Amino acid sequence: MYVLFHLCGQNYTSILILAKP
Repeated sequence: MYVLFHLCGQNYTSILILAKP
C-alpha cells in the first residue's frame, strides 16, 4: 500500500512540475 501511495505521489509531483511554466 505504501509503495503504491509513494509511486502515485511521485507521479503527481512530476505532473505539477511539468505543468508549471
